[in-house]
Amino acid sequence: MAEIEIVLHPIPTPDSKPYIIVFGPDQHLWFCESGTSKIGRLNPANGAFTEFATPTPDSRPIGITSAADGALWFCENAANKIGRITTSGAITEFALPTGGAGPDGIVAAPDGNVWFSEAHISHVGRITPGGTVTEFSQGLTPGCRPLSLVVRGGAVWFSEYEAGRSAGSASTVMSPNTRFRHRTASPAQ
Repeated sequence: MAEIEIVLHPIPTPDSKPYIIVFGPDQHLWFCESGTSKIGRLNPANGAFTEFATPTPDSRPIGITSAADGALWFCENAANKIGRITTSGAITEFALPTGGAGPDGIVAAPDGNVWFSEAHISHVGRITPGGTVTEFSQGLTPGCRPLSLVVRGGAVWFSEYEAGRSAGSASTVMSPNTRFRHRTASPAQ
């Protein structure tokens, strides 16, 4: 049997509550510190941490993705914003049009846009590299709480958590060019 070694890297700020980790374009690991409203960066070569506070206090960053523009984008669940951080640590925040949206899941799509879930209002949003936000609800099951976005075959997929259906039979597909379609697949699909 092979041995596995787990190396823990304590985050400098206590109670950081790390949430979601991604590999960045700078070869570092980036993650949300939802308990301290920071974005963390870990250099895997030497274990050094750098932490960047979000401009909005108590923003609760949750969900982060590396995008085609060379930056990382993240959800600010409590602040109702989408954030963008460069690899040098410059943060820009974009307010969402609908209050209390609760952004959490986020994924970069092949067309350069970033898609995110708005679980509290059962919408899915898209933000362009320039910061233009569009929200979508048509075709989603009312009260579905979309989560867990992923890109496959050029389309954005997500689960409808509260829809009472499994992700496989209640997946929603949003193509990057904004065509929206929703269907319930048969069990064989």
